[in-house]
Amino acid sequence: MKKTKSLLKEFEDAETIGICSHYSPDGDNLGSMTAFGKYFKNLGKKVTLLQEDLIPKSLAFLPLIEEMEKWDQQKFDLLIVTDCADEGRLGPLEEVLDQAEVIVNIDHHQKNSQFGHYNITVPGKSSTCEMVYDLFRSLRIELDEDMATSLYTGIVTDTGNFQFSSVDSETLKAASHLLDYGARKEEIITELFNKASLNAKKTEAKILEEAEFYKDNKLVITKIFLKDLEESGLQMDELDHVVQYYRGTEEVYVSALFKEQEEGFKVSLRSSKIAVNKLASKFGGGGHIYAAGCFIPGSWEEVKDRFLKTFEEWSNEWDSNC
Repeated sequence: MKKTKSLLKEFEDAETIGICSHYSPDGDNLGSMTAFGKYFKNLGKKVTLLQEDLIPKSLAFLPLIEEMEKWDQQKFDLLIVTDCADEGRLGPLEEVLDQAEVIVNIDHHQKNSQFGHYNITVPGKSSTCEMVYDLFRSLRIELDEDMATSLYTGIVTDTGNFQFSSVDSETLKAASHLLDYGARKEEIITELFNKASLNAKKTEAKILEEAEFYKDNKLVITKIFLKDLEESGLQMDELDHVVQYYRGTEEVYVSALFKEQEEGFKVSLRSSKIAVNKLASKFGGGGHIYAAGCFIPGSWEEVKDRFLKTFEEWSNEWDSNC
């Protein structure tokens, strides 16, 4: 890994800059991306924000989000990749790594494949956006209102609005400073939490009503099928948050949301008590201790059966996971 003290020179010398989103982009990924994008635009650089997957409606308010575009095989002097534990998370955009002179990898997941020329990784940090704030501060990069708004958004989304155990005094200091820089807190909270449609709320209620409970209520399974989206006219991201509903209850140890894809199910795992990243790893997935995910191929019955069998085996390890 190159020394981060030379990173500012890389930023200043680069003329063409790509900034990568990962598969299924979230607030932390898009917040850190757009903060970097605004910084480089302020320097007068040619910046391309690369999009491969659908942008959640709740994050469409972010600065520069309307400028995101598909990769057109162009090369970059500098490529910024944020909130991405490994190259595979980039999906088809992984190929862009071969077209960059310098790659900067900034991430806070428990494991990272260190695929960059600069690898700035801090496992357990509340969010990549907090890391980007720390980096900008260490390099004495001045933030503007848009950059602060983007970074505050990523911190809010990746900490569950400051509820998760990853939040510490440094996280709260960063959030406070971002407000001082003009982060538009009211807009962020409104867009993230207070703009769901009535249709989304009704569909959410249906999904929660059909939840299934196992192992003395320690596991709850909710599911979203493609037909649910077709019937409601909603995007998957408009319903993602249902995985959080049972997370804070006394009885539930693991909340699992199964989201149907073309060839199987993407599974989001949440907990406030148990290391669900270890469960996700049994299916080739990963993530944070209390927020993780994986993909399980197959039909609903096949996927459900495989998951329940694995969960039963894994639950015997809870003493070491807690």
